[in-house]
Amino acid sequence: MPESGRLIIASSNMRVTEADVGRIDLAPGDYVRISVMDTGSGMALDVQRRAFEPFFTTKDVGKGTGLGLAQIYGFATQSGGTATIESALGKGTTVALYLPRVDREIVEEQPRRPNRQRSPGMANRSSSSRTSPMFSR
Repeated sequence: MPESGRLIIASSNMRVTEADVGRIDLAPGDYVRISVMDTGSGMALDVQRRAFEPFFTTKDVGKGTGLGLAQIYGFATQSGGTATIESALGKGTTVALYLPRVDREIVEEQPRRPNRQRSPGMANRSSSSRTSPMFSR
């Protein structure tokens, strides 16, 4: 969206059935879909096909690394889900993240033990500064 437009973030629950498996790369089950939609310029089909590749970018040198969507895709697939892109030139793009939905009781986190108190002179020193002769006083 070079000049203006809308950015919409949405979430929904989704059930993938055996009939859906050929249309989306997910095992049957329940998922949470998180989507980010824009009304920008959209992506050409060849860009959509490569958008999840590490280091792929359409930006000028120094303007981006091309790692953002690759990291999103990696996170989703390592979590048992996937990510998709739908886009139309001149209309915008939707990137959707599908994550397995887990229905279980929320367990309260146990309180953490407080950190040991340090003497005031040691508060800002790292362990390397205590052992390295270069930093000793």
